[in-house]
Amino acid sequence: MKTVTLFTGLLLFAFLYATTKQTRFVVRFALMILLIAPACTYAMIAYIVLALFGAPGSTKDVNKQLGFAYSHLVDWFLPIKVELVEGSVPFDDRRPCVFICNHQSEVDFIAMATVFPKDAVILAKKSIRYIPFMGWYMALAGNVFIDRRNRESAVETMGRVAKIIQEKKVGVFMFPEGTRSRQTTNELLPFKKGAFNLAVQGQIPIVPMVVSSYHGVCNIKNMIFDGGVIRVKILKAIETEGCTNDDVDRLTQTAQDLMSKTLVEISGPVPAWSEPLKIKKAKKE
Repeated sequence: MKTVTLFTGLLLFAFLYATTKQTRFVVRFALMILLIAPACTYAMIAYIVLALFGAPGSTKDVNKQLGFAYSHLVDWFLPIKVELVEGSVPFDDRRPCVFICNHQSEVDFIAMATVFPKDAVILAKKSIRYIPFMGWYMALAGNVFIDRRNRESAVETMGRVAKIIQEKKVGVFMFPEGTRSRQTTNELLPFKKGAFNLAVQGQIPIVPMVVSSYHGVCNIKNMIFDGGVIRVKILKAIETEGCTNDDVDRLTQTAQDLMSKTLVEISGPVPAWSEPLKIKKAKKE
């Protein structure tokens, strides 16, 4: 009886998976999240081994090892491919940079994992620290958490990041929009200035990375997870040598304009069901 019930359940699940987008969405989205656990476990083991037996500074590249593990797991289990757009500029591994990328949803992690630069730490929101596996790995590997709701704490954190860049000679990966846009219109939220202040303070380049809109690949609100190709383009570095705080607004706008233009170029058409981008009133920085 139990065997018959199990078999019937499996047949029903297979039928629902094949015929309803909601079932496919739930299964694939859950799998996307669950795959983070083995990837982080691999990266934590890699970090410990490198810390104990590797050459000095070898742990700086462990975030790229996390990306390697997660991107391969996604490639095996999910119908998503990440494509580096022709004309992308190779990363300059000889010097630290501030890497900036647009932020649409949790799916961005798949694109990040595929093209993540060498020797860079991640600046992530404070709540990620408490996510099993991901938070454990992020803390172990020396990534930085920021509480954006607490201005005093955020300023202190950015000062700590500047010190890490200077002392460890590593770059930092940031989302200048500050939050997930959930956009369906090929648009960006207004950029915050933290990444640009940091780059000017350290006199290091800003490297923009643009992830294409993936309306048909995965859209959480509409429970779409049909899979497909996500395109990524790495743009030419924006130099900050000789810049001062007076240049931060210009640098911010330059990056916003370049990335907005590129997002439209590498994305598909706006879907008929798209909704206007919701922009919250900006707070003073």
